[in-house]
Amino acid sequence: MESKKEFIVGQQDTAAVLGSGGLDVLATPRLVAMVENTCWEALEPTLDKGFTTVGTKFSINHLKPSPVGATITVLVQWEKEQGLQFHYQVIDAKQQIIANGTHQRAAVEISRFMKKVNEKQS
Repeated sequence: MESKKEFIVGQQDTAAVLGSGGLDVLATPRLVAMVENTCWEALEPTLDKGFTTVGTKFSINHLKPSPVGATITVLVQWEKEQGLQFHYQVIDAKQQIIANGTHQRAAVEISRFMKKVNEKQS
């Protein structure tokens, strides 16, 4: 299954603001979040009520910078035979690949998951 989502790089998405660098370009941590969001949204309609997915593994090759105002598109391909693993590419408006890699998610029952989280808080 293939899915895609478009994002516009804002000032809040930059390495300078997120603290992962000092430049006004798309920060790698924000790029990771964009890919995770696209994968999460692709899986949500396939899950039973009361379940969601969480990220468990991520690999990234961040190949090119993206300035504030750039439109980028995250393209994800769900490799169903490999569980909840995705291969992804991120492209800019010129169809240049700015990042690629893999992302894996795990399905969890929300109530059980949050119960475990809350038990760790006490």
